Amino acid sequence: MKHLHRLRSALLLFFVTLVSGCSLLEIQLDSQTTPLTKQELNMRLMTREFSREFFTQVEMTADSLSSKYDETDVMNQSHILLWKIHAEEGLQQSAYQVSPAAGLIDTWVFTLQMEQFFVSGPGKSMFITEEATQTASKLSSEIDQLAKSLFKSDSYSTTKEFVQKFAALHPFENLMFARVPAYREWLKAQGIDESEVTTTLELCLKHYQTFQIASR
Repeated sequence: MKHLHRLRSALLLFFVTLVSGCSLLEIQLDSQTTPLTKQELNMRLMTREFSREFFTQVEMTADSLSSKYDETDVMNQSHILLWKIHAEEGLQQSAYQVSPAAGLIDTWVFTLQMEQFFVSGPGKSMFITEEATQTASKLSSEIDQLAKSLFKSDSYSTTKEFVQKFAALHPFENLMFARVPAYREWLKAQGIDESEVTTTLELCLKHYQTFQIASR
């Protein structure tokens, strides 16, 4: 029993040490060797703060739209519910990433895709009012202003161009809001070797799984 306890203690110590190494992935991908800078920390916090505003605005708009239709109107009530579910799910996946920059960029792309869906895409005449379109445009404007405040002037311009092109190449075709991450393309644009990042992530996961099995 004592041997088992010692083994678990040793494994725990090993895992804590490992996690400390893996926590370097909570570091900006541009350097991978230094802690998050103040700008990167602000980027992460403000992107996630925007996500909460996004959820609130979508839910409020969805509830307002729902009240415009009869409860027995299954088709439109379903459309509203699908929008709320997939918009929030996609935005959460976009915003909560290891890299603060990737989180911001994917959030920016996703929000712009949603705006285009309602402004000029399949969702243009989906609902009885323009509320979804107005909310999507408002959120798109807000994330654009957020990015402008976080990126330096030249970086903001080039990143905005990247976001616009990526969103145009991957429009939402229906309310499933199938998300195509801009992360890998962004890595290429930044000149970062994706294989190095992937290998490190896989190594951390493999060691974590080993620890979980051994500690049972």
